[in-house]
Amino acid sequence: MMRATSHHGPNSRCSPMRQAKVLRVMKVHNVKLGQKYDSRRKQMLQDHADQGVSVGPLTPDVHPCLRLTIEHHFKWMHLEANLNECLLLHGSKRQNIAEIVNSGFEERLSRQGGLYGEGIYFAEESFQYCDKDGGEVYMILSRVLLGDPHCAKGPLNQMKIPPKRHKCDATKGRHNSVVANVGIPNGRGPPALPVQEHREYVIFDGSQAYPEYVVVIQG
Repeated sequence: MMRATSHHGPNSRCSPMRQAKVLRVMKVHNVKLGQKYDSRRKQMLQDHADQGVSVGPLTPDVHPCLRLTIEHHFKWMHLEANLNECLLLHGSKRQNIAEIVNSGFEERLSRQGGLYGEGIYFAEESFQYCDKDGGEVYMILSRVLLGDPHCAKGPLNQMKIPPKRHKCDATKGRHNSVVANVGIPNGRGPPALPVQEHREYVIFDGSQAYPEYVVVIQG
């Protein structure tokens, strides 16, 4: 799955994923985090009903390999299509992994200066976000509730919560996440790539993600 979803090329920082060797996979069992995630799911469904929101599918859809992984290997996993629930990767430092597994994702610890807001970032490939630790790279395979996402048209620096659905109507609430599709201008300009190289998914509420597996690969 990781090899298939990784973009590659002469300037791609994800190219090493094409030769990735999985060293360890650890299943996460955290009842409290699971309950918190389910509660957020129910609340999101209720919010959408109250606000008259009809959630459409992601366009384009997540990488087909991620869908096939669920169908063939995680048959027990039911994803809410009307909440755009996805299986995505989050790259992190080794010292952060235990905290995420025990306490969940924490939006208040998000780094400042993120291109698409100060949230928690996920992707279909996350090698470029990982630090090598003794030759090992750590990732978390997570269930993520994207809900009704805002599709970014460019950078959203310093944003701390998702954009409003309607600028003049507060009853419409806010989007549940931000999605940055491949090809949109990222504001970096030369010598870096001036457009988004891969897709990124950003949530601003840590309870919208549940860490299913910790995956350790050879860096």
